[in-house]
Order: sequence, then C-alpha cells, then structure tokens
Amino acid sequence: MKKKNILLLVDDNGLERVLTLMLRQADYQVIAGDDAALIMKSMSYNPGAGTNIDAVISCLQKSGLDGKKVMSLLRRNYRPVPVMAIIPYGSEQDIVSLRENGCTSILHSPFESDELMKCLDRALENDGQ
Repeated sequence: MKKKNILLLVDDNGLERVLTLMLRQADYQVIAGDDAALIMKSMSYNPGAGTNIDAVISCLQKSGLDGKKVMSLLRRNYRPVPVMAIIPYGSEQDIVSLRENGCTSILHSPFESDELMKCLDRALENDGQ
C-alpha cells in the first residue's frame, strides 16, 4: 500500500519534530513547514510538479498564516483534502470559524499520539468531504 503524504504546517520547531516523528513511525510521508509557499508548491494538481497531498495537519499560531487562512486557501485553490487543525483547549470560537472554513477535523492540544492517529485516520477515511 502506498504511503499517505501529510502536509504538516507547524510554526513551532519542537512540535514539528515531535509530530513528524509520530507520523513517520505510523508510516506516513511528511512534508513539514510553516508558510503559504509550501502549501502552493505541495498542493499542485500537476503530479509532475508537486507532491500529491492526502491530508493537511495545521497548527499555526505564531506565524502570519493562521489555521483559518490555511483552510480558506486550500478550499479555494485545490482539490478537497482532509484538513485537521490542532488548537488549544478552550478555543470554541476558533472551532466554529475553522469548521465554517472547511476544517474536517479538530484536535485539542495537549494530546496523546494515539489521539492524533485516530483523528487522522478518520479524516483520511472521509477524504476531505
């Protein structure tokens, strides 16, 4: 079975390393970064021009490109893919906004690795719908 490609958008280097390790141990290919240029390059429709992304995990809180902007950009410009946002507990307003902008899964931090995998598996089963 072909490995699934996960675009990991995280603006915290420590969290990026931990999430990348978790995902690779679960046999996912990981493309990690924190900027819009990476999204545009990675989400190309042309198979020869970019990697075919199967899902996006977004945890952007410090950079200028927040999760809501990521959702909006993905939904406007690319084929539907599951998008999972990682947000702190107590962010109910963010949940509503993320859902309105097309986020398919939300994971509250802090979380355990099995929670991440279950959430990602559910998102991939629904395939961005």
